[in-house]
Amino acid sequence: MRKLRINIKPVKQQSEKPPDKPGNWLNDYWKIGAKHSLFSSYGTWYNHLKIFPGALCDPKGFIKFDTKEDYLKYSFARKGVKINVPEGISKLLGYKIGEPVVNW
Repeated sequence: MRKLRINIKPVKQQSEKPPDKPGNWLNDYWKIGAKHSLFSSYGTWYNHLKIFPGALCDPKGFIKFDTKEDYLKYSFARKGVKINVPEGISKLLGYKIGEPVVNW
């Protein structure tokens, strides 16, 4: 009787570690369509967006700004070196929930 040999390769699992540039990764994953996307794990502290359309992302969703004028309508965008959104971007009008990803 002949032995049948089967090669089984392990399935590559999604990493628990966030990518080097999670804002860019989420922009692609969620198909946001931003030219500049930034990520904050709590959704409260960000650098300023410089290129538009731009997006601010947190682990559960994002808010997209099509133009600089749209962005500057929010008072946080006109203050300081970094953006502080104490309640988190999920409380902002226009926030969209993205498809769930691995917890980072």
